[in-house]
Amino acid sequence: MQLIFGTYTKGLFTSNLNPETGQLTDPIKISNLEEPTYFDLTTNQQLLTVGRIGQRGGVFNYKTEDHQPLLPLDQATTDGPTPVHVQVINNLALVSNYQTGVGQIYQLTPDGQLALTDQFQRSGSSVLPQQATSHVHFMTLAPDGRLLVLDLGTDEILTYDFDRSTGQLGNQVASFRTRPGFGPRQLYFDRHNSNDAYVLGELASQVAVLHYSSDTGTFTQRQLISTLPDDWIGNTGGGAIQLSADGQFLYASNRGHDSIVIYQIQRISTGPHLQLIDIISCHGVFPRDFCLTPDGQYLVVGNQKSSSVVTFWINNTTGRLTIIDKINVPEPVCVKVNA
Repeated sequence: MQLIFGTYTKGLFTSNLNPETGQLTDPIKISNLEEPTYFDLTTNQQLLTVGRIGQRGGVFNYKTEDHQPLLPLDQATTDGPTPVHVQVINNLALVSNYQTGVGQIYQLTPDGQLALTDQFQRSGSSVLPQQATSHVHFMTLAPDGRLLVLDLGTDEILTYDFDRSTGQLGNQVASFRTRPGFGPRQLYFDRHNSNDAYVLGELASQVAVLHYSSDTGTFTQRQLISTLPDDWIGNTGGGAIQLSADGQFLYASNRGHDSIVIYQIQRISTGPHLQLIDIISCHGVFPRDFCLTPDGQYLVVGNQKSSSVVTFWINNTTGRLTIIDKINVPEPVCVKVNA
């Protein structure tokens, strides 16, 4: 099972995970691109990553070959900082720019070319010093095909009408405002009811359970739960969230507390409810990102500040984690399985 790691400054790396043992092979560098801090994989063996060349930041598309150097296909850059996130959905690439508050939408051709179809500029602020301006951190599509934009700087989740065939935005139809200082970072919809969603608040170290209305494009909050122990005092921030393959557990990482939190998803009449199971060490420092393997057997976390990648075995009955292996990867900040 091939894993790919994006890093803070050191390029992209790959490693094999043994599906029988959870052991990792030594990493191999497959690209020297600067600041490939987040990437996504297409269904036809392409890898689309944020990155930078000199003073120009943007997105870069590559063809992947098994453990071989990535083959450049196309790039779209501008004078300015590296984007923070990219998500590929079918032939669309949704690119979030944290520092500038800009969202961009690209169409991908079958041969990997990038065509900008729309973009928008956000503005605004919220209550914390980190929220002096807009910070577009994440974009995805709702179950009804509308575009959702998470603005960490303004504590908002914005809903736009969206034409998937042209990649163009329509009108903004709704805005959900989190509690002040929440800092929405990532959002994923429930595997059992696609109108329920889980949102990680980076600045608050909390997870919000929301319900989405396809009629109006609006969210309502059903639960807000901490990712930290009650007695924790110190600086920390949410890193990533992931749902288990069977939809029974939710995992989140804490950067600063250096831990992985495990919740059981309880199915009650009012919708999903998170019940804390455990908070364990990530066996490293600053767990920026992690992934779950498609077979549901392993969780793989990248610890940016300790330059390590750690695999855990997942108990599918309890959701609990057991450490299996640890390798050195320089400043890992994005972890994905190349299925």
